[in-house]
Amino acid sequence: MNSLLFLISFILHIISITTIFLLFQQIQAIKHNQKEQIERMLHHFVEEIREENERLQAKLQSNLSPQQRDLNESMKELNRHTKERNRNVAAQLKQNEKIENVTNKMVQTEKREDKVETSLESKILQLHEQGLSHEEIAKKMNRGKTEVELFLKMMQHK
Repeated sequence: MNSLLFLISFILHIISITTIFLLFQQIQAIKHNQKEQIERMLHHFVEEIREENERLQAKLQSNLSPQQRDLNESMKELNRHTKERNRNVAAQLKQNEKIENVTNKMVQTEKREDKVETSLESKILQLHEQGLSHEEIAKKMNRGKTEVELFLKMMQHK
């Protein structure tokens, strides 16, 4: 009896999952179609606006005197040249920025100073050459007097 109920439950679950999946696919298809329709409608709307603008420009051009037309063409040409020059200047600025960054990195690298730490032995030798006694060297270096004496004797034998 239990196995029959499990079998019926399993079949109902499969049917419900399949139904949910099919509904999901239909919703996705509808969303996709709506998206395409909106894109086509917007494209058509933009085309209508563009055509209307062209008609308006043509009408304005026909109402302009020849001098005004020449001036208008000159302004358009000037705008084109200005935009081109702005692009060139922007590219040049980017290039200068890159060069400046590289230069700054090089300067920072050069500014780094190597730190040289002298060894304990060399410090002891330097202090001995300055004329300090074995006891004074031992105090300054926080070492034992015998350790300093032994080291200095070894260095004298070399």
